[in-house]
Formats: sequence, structure tokens, C-alpha cells
Amino acid sequence: MNKVFFDGEQRHNNFADGDFQNHPGWLSDVFTPQKAESERYQEELVAMKGRCYFEAGYGCSDLQSAKDCLNAEELSQVGDERVASRKRKAAKSLKSNVDSFMSARECVGGSSSIDTAQDNADTTHSANLDLLSDIKDVKTEAADLVAGVLSDTEQQMLDFQMKAEKDKKMMMYVGGGAIAILVLILVLKR
Repeated sequence: MNKVFFDGEQRHNNFADGDFQNHPGWLSDVFTPQKAESERYQEELVAMKGRCYFEAGYGCSDLQSAKDCLNAEELSQVGDERVASRKRKAAKSLKSNVDSFMSARECVGGSSSIDTAQDNADTTHSANLDLLSDIKDVKTEAADLVAGVLSDTEQQMLDFQMKAEKDKKMMMYVGGGAIAILVLILVLKR
């Protein structure tokens, strides 16, 4: 760490701001150490919750994973004693939250009756969705089949109508021819 003080008018781009002893955070350590430690504790609490994330709606296995992560954080000895003490305090605070969530879910051995019921409900729900999808497929196939039958029936009706019209024309020609022959016979007899 560079222990150098630079004038504000000079530009030294190859040094990071955290490398200097005139860091403004040190003033709070001197004048309000309890407030500074409280702020560091809150920062550690947020950081630890980010590393060992959990929520109230999590299942027992997820809550157990978060608790294991918090146990590891609590047992880690990093830095000065006050840093380790801050980590232990944050881990204990978050572990009490995890424990309360686990007891509310009645977690035993990584699962609970609530988790089992949720899993069963999810399985039933997915089975129902599959069944609905199958019903939609059958309905679509039936509609296609009915449309095919209707089009076949319509085609047969059109063929029948065309044949009936042909038969009608033929009957008109035969009837017209018969009338013409009768008229011719009457004209010749006279």
C-alpha cells in the first residue's frame, strides 16, 4: 500500500484512491468509533446475506444450504479479531433468521411436510397441464377429422347435385325430342 500524500492539483492516474493514508473513512474511526463499527457491521451483514442468500419462501434444502454457508462464515477466521467478531455476530444474526424460517416450515432432515405437499402440488399441476395439452391435441385432431368428413360430404353433395342436373337436362332433351316427334307425327297425319 502506498503511503503517500498527493496534492489535489497534481494528477497521478497510476494510483488508486484507496492507496493513500488520507482516506476520509479513518476520521470516523477516530471521532465516532462505535458508529463506524456499526456501519461496518451493517455492510458485513448485507454482504453475508448476499453470499448466503435465503428468503422466507425457500424450501428446507435451500434453507439448510444457507445455514451451512452461514456456519462456514461464522467459523472463518479472517483478519483482525474485531473483523472476525463482526463476521460471527452477522452470521449468528442471519442464522437466527434461517432457524426461524426452518422451524416455521417444520424442517426435519432437509425436508418438511410443506415441501412434500408443494412438490406433490407441483407434480399434480404439471400432470394437469400435460393432460390439458393432450386434450387440446385430441380436440384439434377431432376438428380436423370433422372438417375432413364435412368436406368429403360436401364434395359428395356437389357430385350428386351435378349428376341430378345432368339427369334433368337429359330428361328435358328426351321430353323435348318426344314432343317434337309427336308434333311431327300429328303434322304428317293431317
